[in-house]
Amino acid sequence: MNVIDETVKVKGSVINETLKIHDEVNVHGEYLEFESNQFSDSIYGQRMIDYYPKVISCIHEFRAIIRGEYPEFESLNSSQQDTLNDAYLTTMGEQRIIEWEKILAIKPLENSTIDQRRDTVIARIRGQGKLNTALINAIVNAFTGGTAVSYIKNSCLYVEISPPPTNKKFQFLDVYQELSKKIPAHLGLSVTRNYAEWQDIKDYHVDWQEVKDVNETWRDVYLFVVPNNTFSLRGNN
Repeated sequence: MNVIDETVKVKGSVINETLKIHDEVNVHGEYLEFESNQFSDSIYGQRMIDYYPKVISCIHEFRAIIRGEYPEFESLNSSQQDTLNDAYLTTMGEQRIIEWEKILAIKPLENSTIDQRRDTVIARIRGQGKLNTALINAIVNAFTGGTAVSYIKNSCLYVEISPPPTNKKFQFLDVYQELSKKIPAHLGLSVTRNYAEWQDIKDYHVDWQEVKDVNETWRDVYLFVVPNNTFSLRGNN
């Protein structure tokens, strides 16, 4: 046998021995099965272990390295998503909202949710320019997702908020405060919720049977407004 044949024989022996050891680990199963389940809850951990050949991936030290490294990839992925979300006003997170509130001098109302604070930032940015119907609707839409009817009467701007198309929850005072910043000094402001919520309808009627009796269709219920509407804010600027 020449040198080349001997080399091949030696290498083949090493490979066979390695595969034999690997097969024994698989046959006994417990160690290898336990290790393979350690990354089942992490896509990055599983990807990293899958990059290695099985003869390497069953080595305890390699798995220990991966256990220490894969959380960093998960953290980087989370940071990447946060950065992408913060690039847009409609998806920005709390930290970016705080930054915008400082820039725009916004003091959020007590107990405001993250969504409501985000809406206030959007409304403040939209509210740039000359006051007109389009601007009023843009501000209202930032909070409600809908529109409003607006008109001037007796030196007062009246804004009647239409029902939110998606039943979006908002703080009535937020809308009033943002609109009040745009009103000229010689005009007053009256903001009215020109619709009723289910609780308002229930409180106004004796029972649900009465609601059914006095309204012909669900459309009538949808458009119902409590007489002498008290869901409004009015003041002079």
